[in-house]
Amino acid sequence: VQGKEEEYVVLSTLEFSSERKRMSVIVRCPDNRIRLLTKGADNVILPLCVSDSQVLKETNAHLEQYATDGLRILTLAERVLAESEFNAWFERQQKATLELHDRTKYCSLEEINNKIEHNLELLGLTAIEDRLQEGVPDTIANLRKADLHVWVLTGDKQETAINIGFACQLLRNDQHIFVLSGNAKGRVLETIYGVQQQFEQLSEDCEKALVIDGVCLSCALEDNIKLELLEVAKACKAVICCRVTPLQKAMVVELVKENCDAITLAIGDGANDVSMIQAAHIGVGISGLEGRQAVLAADYSIAQFRFLERLLLVHGRLSYMRMSKFLRYFFYKNFAFTLVQFWYQIYTGWSGATIYDPWFVTLYNIVFTSMPVMAVAVFEKDTGTKYSLANPDIYCVGQGNLLFNKAMFFNYCFLLGFFHSILLFFLPFGAAADLVLPDGKMAGFNWFSALVSASLVIVVTCTLALDILGWTVVNHCVVWISLLSWFIFGWHRGTGVGMVYRNLTLTEGEGKAPYIRTGKPLRSSVTGIKEAI
Repeated sequence: VQGKEEEYVVLSTLEFSSERKRMSVIVRCPDNRIRLLTKGADNVILPLCVSDSQVLKETNAHLEQYATDGLRILTLAERVLAESEFNAWFERQQKATLELHDRTKYCSLEEINNKIEHNLELLGLTAIEDRLQEGVPDTIANLRKADLHVWVLTGDKQETAINIGFACQLLRNDQHIFVLSGNAKGRVLETIYGVQQQFEQLSEDCEKALVIDGVCLSCALEDNIKLELLEVAKACKAVICCRVTPLQKAMVVELVKENCDAITLAIGDGANDVSMIQAAHIGVGISGLEGRQAVLAADYSIAQFRFLERLLLVHGRLSYMRMSKFLRYFFYKNFAFTLVQFWYQIYTGWSGATIYDPWFVTLYNIVFTSMPVMAVAVFEKDTGTKYSLANPDIYCVGQGNLLFNKAMFFNYCFLLGFFHSILLFFLPFGAAADLVLPDGKMAGFNWFSALVSASLVIVVTCTLALDILGWTVVNHCVVWISLLSWFIFGWHRGTGVGMVYRNLTLTEGEGKAPYIRTGKPLRSSVTGIKEAI
């Protein structure tokens, strides 16, 4: 201190909490006096001070100036404690701290701490610049172009929050900014109704922004008011909630999550954002100087806020497109596979006999049709990264769920599978009905089954290939390998053409299921099954 080394003994620490919004430490100074040193938010510390009114007036003026400049403010205060007062307080605190069963027996720790944090002497303020990370304004501007609603939940003063809103392009001068304030439920509700009336006087094209302070928010989050608040907030392009606690952040997220048909994403970098991150559908933590609590609680971790733009507009959109194609194709190929079996049952008297080789049934989803769709789910890409970032409006495809919905499921999955199953069954049925093989024998059920199976694999694979937008070496390889695998399987099962049943004969025996003789015409084989049944 002023070039002289001094030693201070820490006697007790009163930890920071989101409810207290302050932290204190009790030390023994070199002059043997005991001092309570406190720092915290100005709206908490100033009411605890007994300083001169003129000093408080000047301090408030400085607060307004610093907040308007966008600085983050901490208030400092102290109190000199008598030895007897400290000893009595410290004894109560230790008993409450060491109590294992009923901690309220000696009052709660917060109540005990409050009893010594009073009659403080104001020392001054600290104001530091909380600079935005690189790319934050551009990121928020692009997210808003993608029709994303951005809400800022912060513990800063209202003036600081508004200043930061302008700095990050969340607020603009051409917007109508409405401020909700009030410390009573009736007053808050009256303010909300007044804002709604002002909304009606504005045109629909006019952008609106809403600013809510923490005291007003605590009243507005009550059951009979929160839906009114939500309706006002939904009509605004941007919402800023200032002076909010971590619990209030989580409550705001849950309010939107439970009452809006929307996916919520919460992003934060500190321990006070953990509850908000965990309450949202998707949590993103920023690893930085604030520690790793937010990162450990989040679903995704990024190093800077600007990376959120790429995470959503590039990777998020591609992930939605890939999963939509994967699910559409998965349902389509199984509809085509199953409905062929349905048409076959018409000609077998609904006996449950299968048109496919048992091994083909096993390998259809595992080998023959699995690799191409997995490649699509990993490598599919319709546009480049630069185009996606330059045109954020294409992100709206995912917001509207245009690639996989009920209509798309019915048209692409069911109807297409239904139409292809008709062609896959009846065309081979007619082609192989009276087919004569080179050895003079009639093509029987084995050729029909092989023709249907080969056509099925080729058609569903080519259907997916025609839907691929971004061809890669991997896509080419898996498509050709998938087709080739079926011919290898057919050769291994007995013919070079495809899957066959070896030495099949149509017979009827006690306790035996009917089956088809090789070399018998297909129509005769089907008639024989009906007679056997």
